Amino acid sequence: MKGKMNIAVIGLGARGLKFCEAVSNERVYGGKLVAVCDPMVTKLKDKLEKYNVKHYDDVDMMLKHQPIDIAIVALPHHAYLEIIKKLAEHKVHIIKEKPFSVSLNEAYQFNQILETHSVEMLVAVQRRFDPHYQIFKKMIGKVGKISHIQGKYTMNIQELGDGWRASKSLSGGGALLDMGYHLVDLLIWCFGQPDDISLSKTQGSKVNQQYDVEDSAIMNFEYFNNSKNIDEKTIGSLFISRAAHVKKETLTVQGQKGCIKLTPDVIKLYDMHNQLIYVSKREMNQPEIPLINMVNHFIAYLNGNSPKLKSGYIDHLQHIRLIDAAYRSDRSYLVKSHEAIKQKLTLTPPVSHGIKREREDLSVTSSPESSESVKKKNAPETEQNQPDFVWPLITEETKQAVLTQLTANNISIYNRSGIFKEFEDRFAAYHNRKYALVTNSGTNAIFAMFEGIALMPGDEVIVPTFTFHATLSPLMYLGVVPVFCDALPNGTIDPTDVARKISSKTKAVIVTHLWGIPCDMDPIVDICRRNDLKLLEDCSHAHGARYKGRLVGTFGDAAAWSLNGQKIISGGEGGIILTDDKEIEIRANLQGQYNGRAKQIVPKDHRFFPIALTGFGLKNRAITTSIAMANEQFSHLDDWLKFKRLYAEMFISRLSDIPFISFPDTKNTQPAWYAFTFYFDAKIAGISREDFIARLHNDGLKEISSPGSTCAQHRLPLFQSPSQYRPGNYDKDPGIAYDCPVADALYVSTVKLPMWARPEDLATVNRYIDGIRRVSLEMQHEAVNMDVDDITCKHLGV
Repeated sequence: MKGKMNIAVIGLGARGLKFCEAVSNERVYGGKLVAVCDPMVTKLKDKLEKYNVKHYDDVDMMLKHQPIDIAIVALPHHAYLEIIKKLAEHKVHIIKEKPFSVSLNEAYQFNQILETHSVEMLVAVQRRFDPHYQIFKKMIGKVGKISHIQGKYTMNIQELGDGWRASKSLSGGGALLDMGYHLVDLLIWCFGQPDDISLSKTQGSKVNQQYDVEDSAIMNFEYFNNSKNIDEKTIGSLFISRAAHVKKETLTVQGQKGCIKLTPDVIKLYDMHNQLIYVSKREMNQPEIPLINMVNHFIAYLNGNSPKLKSGYIDHLQHIRLIDAAYRSDRSYLVKSHEAIKQKLTLTPPVSHGIKREREDLSVTSSPESSESVKKKNAPETEQNQPDFVWPLITEETKQAVLTQLTANNISIYNRSGIFKEFEDRFAAYHNRKYALVTNSGTNAIFAMFEGIALMPGDEVIVPTFTFHATLSPLMYLGVVPVFCDALPNGTIDPTDVARKISSKTKAVIVTHLWGIPCDMDPIVDICRRNDLKLLEDCSHAHGARYKGRLVGTFGDAAAWSLNGQKIISGGEGGIILTDDKEIEIRANLQGQYNGRAKQIVPKDHRFFPIALTGFGLKNRAITTSIAMANEQFSHLDDWLKFKRLYAEMFISRLSDIPFISFPDTKNTQPAWYAFTFYFDAKIAGISREDFIARLHNDGLKEISSPGSTCAQHRLPLFQSPSQYRPGNYDKDPGIAYDCPVADALYVSTVKLPMWARPEDLATVNRYIDGIRRVSLEMQHEAVNMDVDDITCKHLGV
């Protein structure tokens, strides 16, 4: 992860102060507020004191003395050009308060400045970054083919003649250009650019006030929908006024299957009979969230972690074309405004930091049949097919680590040296343990632990039943009997059941920190000590997880981690074990290592030294390139865990009021969240878990699933009937009918999804939270009113 970017706010009016508050929020992960600038800064020191940043009253002075990566600029319209030029000359990227420009001519000037200096600009239209409006955009498709769109944004400004907005020479325009820009952006964002527009505007609504810009405007528009039948077009209007009696913002979309109405606080969906079938209320009044999302997205893009800049200035050229054409249509009344809208600007977008990134197509498909159709038409094919979660994260640093190993003339390492030693030493030091051993898989790491504690045929090992089979399947090569324990409600092994299952043949207990949630280790450690049992930990899901502040993998006699596939620390394949016990280290090495490494590890006076050349007969040596990859990935562990835990807390806090969803108890723990899980109560929900997951998939949440091979292991044939599959080790089957009701119940009720780990994943996390919440609320509504459900199914197909 790159260092935090230095952010300055220029212009400390109401909007600038809100940006100060947002950037100072700890949820702006990749940037920090370092400076503010305003000619009146000395009069604002009381308001700025809490930010502890440098104050400047002059931009030149700030740029001379303070390194700045991003400037957030919120100024009167006429003041931008000179400031943008100065910032661009200093290679400072810009978040500019709307509008993008006040004219096509100014748009050309901005473009030339930004392109010349390879500087990026994001236009601050906050509704695009507001989860409430994102839900609205997602839901538009449910009304079917759209016939009419109506927007309204009104305020009651008492003194229209006050300030720079009263002068066209300073503001560039009136209600449409300034406050109407938000509605114009919603229109283009949700439906594309219209094919035809016309404008009617008025001024002088307030008596005895002097101003030369419109105080009210109505913009009518049409989408031709690529139809030969002129009557099949979509029509609409936007009404913007500073002189209305009340403050009001609405956007209403009428379609063949129903109607959807948006306000800043609520979204309402009606069927074709005007029956209300769905309501989405803004969950909390946190106006800083869109600003935080906006800044995080911009930082992610500048760092090369987001392939496309949303709301970049290139995108906003169509806004200025539309507004310019609207003003010209009002002056001439006869202008065929769609010809003006369709003007092509030959602009070459700048590319920052030498990174080639795709931009949204400047051409507009005018067909607002649904928001999803617009999205599919405008989005690159590769983007549409991308998964929402990609792991492991293969960065340039990861590739370089593997390439370095490939070219280091030690693609195979026969002893404890090179990348093996480097990673083992780092991993052991992180956990404050003495000995480490890398293997070619997590399964063989667990196998090495079992060999390390000298298990014999007929011995018993207490195991969790709710786990992945590799926690115990290596026992079947040793003739050892797994004794299954039930789970606690959070999925980890039940200490009380562990105590019940101890017999005279019990030699060890192995626990799994399932999904990255640590087990309740205090009672387990106590049980093992009192009964002289070895304690082993399967930490394959739990890299960096902590129980009461202590890292998992440090409680038992030995611990194993997988480095496979999508594990938090991944080498593609691989595993590692840690122990403080020299005898375990010796036996674990001999289990899958031989000759060079074994001769290093086994003392010459040890009884096993004569077999150091051969080991115990197996080879489970790690692959050097895999360990090189894991070693680089390990450098990011603490950063990834920080975001995994933050995002998990977001899921829990925002979904905890849904009656058929519950979450695992994580008291006394800091989970690693290899996967995030929650429990689905089908009886309360009224549908099966599988149907619920299907509905989430239909809503685009494709990463959500149910557990597969992580299941109740006592029901699997290998463990029920080992004499059939491993007759050389087992002459009879255990013949035990295990009763593990909690594990059985968890397996059929668990819903899981990956947990994201980067700041730029915030938008995806919010989309999944909002999607789960939206589908859940729809289900609750259906349960309350079955008649409405029938209407919904029949007329809206939701």
